[in-house]
Amino acid sequence: MEITWLGAGDEERYREIRLRALADAPQAFASTYEDESAFSPDVWTSRLTSDKSVNLLAVEDGATLGMTSALIEDGGVAHIVGMWVAPEARGRGVARHLIDTVAGWAVDQGLRELTLWVAEPNAPARALYESCGFRPAGERQPLPSDTSVMEDRLVREVGSGLLVERSPLPDGLDARLAEQLTFVIEIDRLKAILRQSPLAAAPRRENDAEHSWHLAMMVLVLAEYADEPIDVGHTLRLVLVHDLVEIYAGDTPLYDTAAGVDQRERELAAADELFALLPDDQAGHLRALWDEFEERRTPEARFAKAMDRFQPILLNWMARGGTWKTFDVTADDVRARKAVIGDGSGALWKAARQLIDEGQRRGWVR
Repeated sequence: MEITWLGAGDEERYREIRLRALADAPQAFASTYEDESAFSPDVWTSRLTSDKSVNLLAVEDGATLGMTSALIEDGGVAHIVGMWVAPEARGRGVARHLIDTVAGWAVDQGLRELTLWVAEPNAPARALYESCGFRPAGERQPLPSDTSVMEDRLVREVGSGLLVERSPLPDGLDARLAEQLTFVIEIDRLKAILRQSPLAAAPRRENDAEHSWHLAMMVLVLAEYADEPIDVGHTLRLVLVHDLVEIYAGDTPLYDTAAGVDQRERELAAADELFALLPDDQAGHLRALWDEFEERRTPEARFAKAMDRFQPILLNWMARGGTWKTFDVTADDVRARKAVIGDGSGALWKAARQLIDEGQRRGWVR
């Protein structure tokens, strides 16, 4: 897959793909097929020759897989518009590749943020954007092309550096302590990483920090159901560390195949970057904990993974469907993706199956 940068002379190609996208996914655009099909050639030329925008195609073997554009706005912001992936190319990481290219361009332009709007009914697109590092900006508006639909503004920082750089630590601080505090401050970002699971106690989604805390409490309460003897303290360390990489890699929803295409590569790179903030001895220790969880090579890691898969079932149960409905998954798909619970606890896997079966009977999952 290659990214093609469009410019003067590409008007007809750009028009063809743009109109195809408008016809295929009208709610993804602020414009309409009817309006743009009537544009004069000058309009297409102006879009491709502005020094305040970029227009990209994802191409493979001569076929266009997707497209997007970005516009420079006031305040050091690049606004992404017209993100579209051809139906036959979905689930292959095309959108992520386009977004990463726009992010690199934005950094080169000295910009600090990417923004975009996503229609509220388009849960898969929202999940993809959030897995690419976008966060809700707290702004809503009617979709310009269909005012009966609301859309939300999402934002992602680019080229922003470490959190501690916003308020540097005092000079003369012990070097080891400074590295540790830099890491401790940086992982505050975990509180801003939204997952797809809805909270049982409030009408919003949980964040990664809340998820990790919930898993830790589940380990304390449910350890007796582990199939093998476990060191509870070690298991707590595993669940506290397991999602830290999502600070840089973003959350990858379990049921979103497209978002998971390059998950392993993103998370490995994020682990290298994040744990390197610590002194070498602690960096190696926390990285080893993360690797242990990922590889499930110990009884503690298998039970920790079981908690990670079991907890969202409870939240979906309380939401009477939750992400099962959001991603329109089948009960068989849920069972297949949750079967790893049985590697750590047969008793909890039995309970999980009972919840899934009853959820299916009640119509909460297909």
